[in-house]
Amino acid sequence: MKAIFLKDLTQLFGSPLAWVLLAVDQFVLAWIFLVLLDRFQAMQGNLEIGVTAAVITPLFLNAAIIALFITPLLSMHGFAAERRSGALDLLLSSPASMTGIVVGRYAALLGWLLFSALLTGAMAWSLSLGAQLDHGLLFAGLLALLSCLALYAAISLLLSTFGGQPAAVAAASIGVLLLLWLVGNATTSDGTFAWLGLEGHFSRLSAGRLGVADSGYFVILTLAALGAAIFQLNRLRES
Repeated sequence: MKAIFLKDLTQLFGSPLAWVLLAVDQFVLAWIFLVLLDRFQAMQGNLEIGVTAAVITPLFLNAAIIALFITPLLSMHGFAAERRSGALDLLLSSPASMTGIVVGRYAALLGWLLFSALLTGAMAWSLSLGAQLDHGLLFAGLLALLSCLALYAAISLLLSTFGGQPAAVAAASIGVLLLLWLVGNATTSDGTFAWLGLEGHFSRLSAGRLGVADSGYFVILTLAALGAAIFQLNRLRES
């Protein structure tokens, strides 16, 4: 597991694509950050909320939405590319456990995403140099973003075990993650579809309402996706 983690993490930090995606991500977020800050300053007298809720919370929401598109592009060169090149057969024939392979690869992808999230968090925290922040709300928003990234990475990794075409896998991953964002808006009831909707859970977490149902949503789906990825690799090894 450690060898796979270090290998994948080294590949990510050495990948031009990863750095280009990170640069685009931070550029877009910096632009959004300045727009939100300018809007807050223009409407400060008419707002009943502080700078944290008006600027930082929407910043983390936008960061989560952008990451929805970036994460599949980072993960598509994992199992899918190895399956296309035939390298996956060598990996499956190694003595390493499928759990170790999945967890190691997941940890590497999540490590890169955490690096990106920390840069976004530093951008948000920079407001403390000139404004009074609600640090509880700031950390709640960061926690919501990290929870999203953990789920994105798990789902993208799972879907990469089913195909041999990286582009198709990335497109499928984006589609599934978009569906999770939108499915909660498709119903006004409190049934299964409402529970599956990612946006509602994210919004409550980022607002500081740290409920068991919302945190459990991310834990359950993340673990389920990782478990399914392990099961799929075991199935491929035995076939």
